[in-house]
Amino acid sequence: AEVTAVLAADLPNLRPHTLRRLRSTLAASAPTTAAPDGAVLVDERGRPQWLCGVWHTAGLRAALAGAGDPTDRPLRAVLGALAAVHVRAEAGEAFDVDTVDDLRALPTD
Repeated sequence: AEVTAVLAADLPNLRPHTLRRLRSTLAASAPTTAAPDGAVLVDERGRPQWLCGVWHTAGLRAALAGAGDPTDRPLRAVLGALAAVHVRAEAGEAFDVDTVDDLRALPTD
């Protein structure tokens, strides 16, 4: 595959539309000289959500190979050196479930 999605299981509001936006943003920036390695979702606070991105597979593989053992390291330490275009999250899209209280805050409908 030419592109690879890196996704977390604790982002319950991600939808196919999210991936289409990330992928189309990456594809639209490809013809430029300084084309990015990937497109990453950015939350409401402007923080990249490294566990929600679409990457050129070759760049992703190179980053992983150059990172050494990624065990117990944050993903931003592995992917942070790659050039990424930021894609603003839509309302609630980057909601991250880290605690039981976060889980309780999810709508039940």
